[in-house]
Amino acid sequence: MAEAIIEDIQAWTALKMDEYKKIHDLVIELERREEALKSRQDSEAPAVLLRRRNLGDQIWRLKTEIELVWADLHSHRGVLMSRLCRTRRVDE
Repeated sequence: MAEAIIEDIQAWTALKMDEYKKIHDLVIELERREEALKSRQDSEAPAVLLRRRNLGDQIWRLKTEIELVWADLHSHRGVLMSRLCRTRRVDE
């Protein structure tokens, strides 16, 4: 039973880390785009400002999503670790 829980912990961690990496890569790409817009000569033009704001909103949303991924990761891992502790106590 303990081995199955350990495998669940490892699988869950890998799944959430993959999810984190995908979101993080998107954030990096959007931040690059935002920086490119900031460095343009017409960076204060209304259309460019609107695109920058849109990118900023997307970055904020994705960073919030990262926080949710971390919370989900730690919450579920905590549940699995508690199960593992109970299982090991029973096995003793």
